[in-house]
Amino acid sequence: MPSENKTPEQKTRLYLKEMREIRGDIKAAEEPYYRPLGDLLKSIGAELKPKVDIRSVPDSGHGHPDFGFYSANPNRRGRESRPGNRKPDRGVVEVKSLAHDLNALVHSAQVRKYLDGYGTVLATNYRGFALVERDSNGNPRKWDDYKIAESEDAFWRDHNRIAKEHGPALCEFLRRAMSHAAPISNAEDVANLLASHARGAAATLQSCDASAFVRLREAMESFLGIRFEGGDGDHFFRSTLVQTIFYGLFSVWMEFDPREKFEWEKAAFAVKIPVIGALFNAVISPALTGDLGLQPHLERAAADLNRVQNKTQLFGDMDAFKT
Repeated sequence: MPSENKTPEQKTRLYLKEMREIRGDIKAAEEPYYRPLGDLLKSIGAELKPKVDIRSVPDSGHGHPDFGFYSANPNRRGRESRPGNRKPDRGVVEVKSLAHDLNALVHSAQVRKYLDGYGTVLATNYRGFALVERDSNGNPRKWDDYKIAESEDAFWRDHNRIAKEHGPALCEFLRRAMSHAAPISNAEDVANLLASHARGAAATLQSCDASAFVRLREAMESFLGIRFEGGDGDHFFRSTLVQTIFYGLFSVWMEFDPREKFEWEKAAFAVKIPVIGALFNAVISPALTGDLGLQPHLERAAADLNRVQNKTQLFGDMDAFKT
C-alpha cells in the first residue's frame, strides 16, 4: 500500500529497510541515503493539511540545503504555484552522515547560514533529528529533537525493535517539524498541534517504569474514584493522565488574557477543576512524580499556543478541541 497509508511504525520500518538495502550496495557518506529519508518525509507531509511537499531548494543566495519543505497553497498561480520557483515556506533540511555529530551540525556555520535564509532547519544524521531555530540572541538552538539510535552501529541493529519503539514518536516529531513554521490560523490547527504534543508525551510516558507513577496513580485513583488494575489499567492510566493534562492546558489557555504570555508552569494555579489542578501540580513537582520527561512537551505546547492569533475568534466553545 502507498507509504502515506501506512502506520507510523510501518513508515519507520520501511525507512530502515530501505536504508539497509542501500547499505548493502554501497557504503558512502550521506547522499545515497537521501531517497529513503525523502520518502519518509513525503509520506508524512502528504498527511498534513495543507499537504507539505519535499523538494530540492533553488539557489537563493543562502546555500543549498538538501531538501526544502513546501506547503501546498491553492491561492498561488502560475510559476509561484510550483515549489521549484519559490523559497520553501516550512523550512529546510540539512543531512549529514550517520557518523556525524548532530549537535555539531546544529551549531555549524552551514546551519547558521540556512537559518538566515529560511528561518528553520531540520538537521539530521539519519538516526537523530533536531529542529533548529534562532534564540533571542540570534544563536542556533534546538527547539525540538528526537533520536532513534545512539550510534551508527546501533542504528543498523534490530530495525524491527527501533520501528516499534520509536516509529510513532518519530513520525509525530516530523509532523511538528513540518508544521512549526506554519501560521496557526484556525481551530483545527490548534487541535492538531496539541494532539501531536499529547501523542509525543504519551510516547515518552511509555518508556517510564511504573514505579515512577505510584503516588500520582494513587492520587488519580482517589480523585476519580476508580482503580487502574493490570496491564490494561496501566495503559488506561497513562492515557488518562496525558489527556487530562492537555485538556487542562487548553482550558486554562482559553481563559488567559491574550495580551499576556501563556506559561504552562502557572496553569495549575488557574485550573478551576480540582483533579486537573492536582495533576498539574503533580507533574510540575519532581519530588512527587520524579522526572517523567513531560516538561519539554508542555513547554513546546505552550509556545505553540502563544503563536495563536485572535483565539477568541477561532473558538466559539470547547468543542473546537476535539481530535
